[in-house]
Amino acid sequence: MRSEELPKLRERLMELADYYQSKEPSPGAMRVWLDALQECRLDDVLWVLKDWPKSKPKPPLAAEILTIVRTKLSDRLESEAVQRALDGRKQAIAPERMKGDPKSPAYLKFKEDMKALKAQPKPGPKDWAFRYVARCESGEIPAQLDMLIAAKQIVAEFSREPGQEG
Repeated sequence: MRSEELPKLRERLMELADYYQSKEPSPGAMRVWLDALQECRLDDVLWVLKDWPKSKPKPPLAAEILTIVRTKLSDRLESEAVQRALDGRKQAIAPERMKGDPKSPAYLKFKEDMKALKAQPKPGPKDWAFRYVARCESGEIPAQLDMLIAAKQIVAEFSREPGQEG
């Protein structure tokens, strides 16, 4: 805010003083308001003061107005940054830009990791059954009776010697 804008601020503060039945701000108090709100735009301050009686039972302090204006400014800057990022991202996510270099170290490491993962044996029902029974018996997970019975049957079947009947 600039000192030339002080009369508009004073006018609004006098209206609020009348509304709240408090005393009008003195010239010294207006200098304090100007010092406190020097980083703010008059439009933002007047916007806050316009909405003040809708939710506040007491007249405003400069520090309260400053906090609200700073929050509004922060929200506006964040919103503008998000919009700029979204506008710029339209090009950045095009499929032709997503293709990586097949010789990059990160891609080569990814391919090695995938090859190692595919080389591992895939777990089957017996692996699930052994793990489920072990976790239930250790108390790690609560047993569901029907699943535990099925798992124990699978474990028993795979634990038998060949040619041995149940």
